[in-house]
Amino acid sequence: MNKTLLYLLPLCGMAACNTYPDALLMPDEDPLNSSGIAAADNVADPDLFHQHISEGKVASLTYDPTSDYPKNRGLDFQTHYRQYENTMSEKGWQVKTIQLLFNSPTAVTVRTTFSSAQGATLFRADYDFTLSIDPADGATRIQRSTLKGSTVNNLIGQLASVSPAFDQHIAPYLTNSLFHPIHLSTHLYTATDQQVYGGFYANNDIHNGIFGSWQLR
Repeated sequence: MNKTLLYLLPLCGMAACNTYPDALLMPDEDPLNSSGIAAADNVADPDLFHQHISEGKVASLTYDPTSDYPKNRGLDFQTHYRQYENTMSEKGWQVKTIQLLFNSPTAVTVRTTFSSAQGATLFRADYDFTLSIDPADGATRIQRSTLKGSTVNNLIGQLASVSPAFDQHIAPYLTNSLFHPIHLSTHLYTATDQQVYGGFYANNDIHNGIFGSWQLR
């Protein structure tokens, strides 16, 4: 099966060079791997991206409902997000984004950013999870950490007006899903920003899951 290589050349004249892996696999007319992902799905590197997370080359995944993401992806998560958004709104909070921050190959912090209904001040609630990635196929499990963090953001996440909404709508989705991380080739941000579009597709359905922008290291 032939694939075309897209090279992202580092801009070494700047303070730092782009350290993203030199080549991204662009899809051709054939299915890309045994999980049934087809060329029409525009998956750039289905067999590689989980390695970038395991090697510490990925900093975060950000879901921002106001961004120009394809709306036909992640429909199941969008439902959970809207439920979370509505429950938080009942407590006087306006949710802005959800991020997955990759602290190590085995630890991820889920951060929700929100403001009060009347104010512009942003608050961040952090929840700690463990990360398990199968090196063979990238199957990823996210489980709630048994240890509670003690940072300011962790303490905000434990507030009585904040924690129940996350525990009801977001945490169960994360812990009950089987994820695979992918990069979608048709949505490539500039190399200097080190951002690419993609996410975790869920339960072997390429159209379900959490999609947004990957921030690379």
